[in-house]
Amino acid sequence: MVNGNERLVEMGPFGIFLAFVLFVWMFFSQVLNYVFHAAAFSQIMQIKKISRPFLAWLPIGGNYSLGKICDSINNKNNKKSNFKILLTIFSSCLLATYALCVIIYKASAASGGNQVPSNKVLTFLLLAFFVICTVFYIISLNCVFKEFCPNNSKYFALSLISTIFPILPFVSGIMLLKAAKGAENLSSKP
Repeated sequence: MVNGNERLVEMGPFGIFLAFVLFVWMFFSQVLNYVFHAAAFSQIMQIKKISRPFLAWLPIGGNYSLGKICDSINNKNNKKSNFKILLTIFSSCLLATYALCVIIYKASAASGGNQVPSNKVLTFLLLAFFVICTVFYIISLNCVFKEFCPNNSKYFALSLISTIFPILPFVSGIMLLKAAKGAENLSSKP
């Protein structure tokens, strides 16, 4: 039975080159997306005078920052929310579950096991935390775009499509930078 990696090798130098180009594209687009999100969240936090904008640059801190921005917007509109806590907890659980899955898989491979261990509970938890994080993330993004880009629903739509279907993963980051520019424009108005 041939898996995907062996097919690329069977294609010869072109297959190896194609795999390398895809890896480089995915890596740099994810790094670029991360930088755009962190820059936008940090900028919005500075504009809104929310404490600790540097947290936007940390992996779990980015989700905390988005939640804190959303909570700030909701508090201004007399709504109570705890998105900073929910996003932080569920993204931490997602990361821990993913790490546990990798450790179990690597331990099985290191012991010479040919079969990948089937742990339905971990798989379910990983999927559940991923879905929950994505839902809270999308709700928080909607809150940010409604506040800072109220007339441009296309920003949220493009960001949503980019988040769910990462064909061009950095589009979401670019839309968030536009929202940060909208926040700057709103703060400069008297």
